[in-house]
Amino acid sequence: MESKSKNATGTFLEYIQFRIAVKIALAGAFGFFFGPRFSMIMDRPDNLVSGLWTVMTAIIVVQAYLGGTYYTAWIRFLGTLIGSFFACIAIILWGSNPVTLGLTIFLTIISCSALYLKESIKIASISVAVLMILWGMNPSVTPWNFATFRLLDSCLGILIAVIISHLLWPLKGTQKVRMNIIVILENLKSLYKISISFNEISKSEKEISQTIIYDTGSLLNESRKCLDDSKIEIRTHSSFDDWNFLLERIEKIRAIIIGLSKIPKVRLQHVFDKNLSESISNFIFLTEKIFDELISTLQKKHSEKKSDFFREALQDMEEHLKNFTDNDLSNKLNLKDAEAYFIFFYGLKNLSEEMLLIDSKIHSIYSDTSVIDSAV
Repeated sequence: MESKSKNATGTFLEYIQFRIAVKIALAGAFGFFFGPRFSMIMDRPDNLVSGLWTVMTAIIVVQAYLGGTYYTAWIRFLGTLIGSFFACIAIILWGSNPVTLGLTIFLTIISCSALYLKESIKIASISVAVLMILWGMNPSVTPWNFATFRLLDSCLGILIAVIISHLLWPLKGTQKVRMNIIVILENLKSLYKISISFNEISKSEKEISQTIIYDTGSLLNESRKCLDDSKIEIRTHSSFDDWNFLLERIEKIRAIIIGLSKIPKVRLQHVFDKNLSESISNFIFLTEKIFDELISTLQKKHSEKKSDFFREALQDMEEHLKNFTDNDLSNKLNLKDAEAYFIFFYGLKNLSEEMLLIDSKIHSIYSDTSVIDSAV
């Protein structure tokens, strides 16, 4: 009972994004504390903007996991650098006015796009606007000084964000991928139960299936992004290929299960003999079991043995299927049922192969405790 209560509390805190809320709140508070003071020490003419810029940078850079924080920090820094540079050149050539501002933002966006830095476009444009407006209000200060101040403020905000991300619940991209995979497998297990049913699928089950298909697709996309960001994290390169392999296999399993859901299975069970029906039922049960074992291994980050029982169940089903086919029982099916029959078993076979590949990979990741920390 106590364990369930803890799980429920953890789920609730995750749902309301408690950890990221704490991180961002502290980033904003420390940015507000250090930004203006840093500006005053240097006796700068833009103390208010300096504090605001530091706070904005710290809040924006903090992400749920380290790779995202590093990546956002780099995007923020480059955007400020490019925007400040173009603003300085434009001010020197044409001064500060609405026409110059619009033209400079246009050139800045074109330049960011040409440099494949499209994610820096907005912050670069904001940097142009802030710099031009500040210089217009205080032209006695050179635009290069204002540009230097913005870069210093950005670096301070980035430093605050990175320190907080490392000290409070540091979550690596591969950790986020692991957590996403657990949720995806749980959802795919539910989708599998619905898709493999020989009964007519109800309207509510169809709605649940569509929701699962959408959610798992979104989580797969998010996981790929997390995995890409993990490349810039420290000591995670060794596990990148492993997690990328798992995502590819899971995506195939998702596609197979979706395909199984489209097969008209209602009439197939009436033509199976007793042995084949029992073998199929056993295989379906063990498929759900291996889903549970994979989820458990990922949660515990420890693997004791591979699921050989599933391979044996597959061999047993293939043997009964061969006997069924050799006895010409499959010839009793009409064309549509025969097509569904072969697609159904082909789908089950592909599903089992992908599941065994995932099981083998997860086992290799967690069977050796010495690699657990680098493969989280």
